[in-house]
Amino acid sequence: DLSLKGLIPLLTHCRQLKALEVHPAALGFDVSLLPADGSAVNPHITGKFVLHKAKASDVDPAAVFACLQAMFPNVTRVARSDAGYSDYAEYYDPYWEEKYEFEYADKWAQLEELFDTR
Repeated sequence: DLSLKGLIPLLTHCRQLKALEVHPAALGFDVSLLPADGSAVNPHITGKFVLHKAKASDVDPAAVFACLQAMFPNVTRVARSDAGYSDYAEYYDPYWEEKYEFEYADKWAQLEELFDTR
């Protein structure tokens, strides 16, 4: 499973990357884990950033926003991808899907609002 944290090596070694066609899970991490030399910052990727759905109880909108802003300072909005979500067995549970979709939608709205107000 790919997470935002999992993009650190890619960004570190591909400094001129201009497009990213992978959709990491919407899971934040402690931004102090980013290299202090700024090698995991990519100003070339702009506009919309697509994130895969993650288990709502694991999503912290402020942490996801902080990670995206630290790694991709020119990203201006986020989009949600549910495509292939059931392939992520660790996160997918049909019962949870129905029960907690509202909670996830609320957290997603919080994340979008952080981008709107920055």
